[in-house]
Amino acid sequence: MFSAILAIALALAPISLRIDGGSFYMADEVTLRAVLSIPPHPDNRVAALVWDSEDGGAGSSSISFQGDEDRTTYRFAIRLSSGHYVIVGILSRADRTIVRTEPQSIVIVSSVPQ
Repeated sequence: MFSAILAIALALAPISLRIDGGSFYMADEVTLRAVLSIPPHPDNRVAALVWDSEDGGAGSSSISFQGDEDRTTYRFAIRLSSGHYVIVGILSRADRTIVRTEPQSIVIVSSVPQ
């Protein structure tokens, strides 16, 4: 009984996104490191990190799951040029359910005004 309740709780648990840093100054381009935490579940199919910028920069990076993975953290490294980005983690499940993290904002400034 306990294992069934735990399985339901894990299936409904939210995914989370952690990004190193929030603002970057004096950089034309940075490597941003992000960690997406996802509770294991046999219905998990694809995890993605998606970013978009008002300046036109956008992209994504994804990981496909092979069956019921025990891993709970997935690391991404992405190269971004200067701009203001909104980054979201997304999980797609076998039943076509989509789970999203809260959007996070990142600012990369190429030079500091004097």
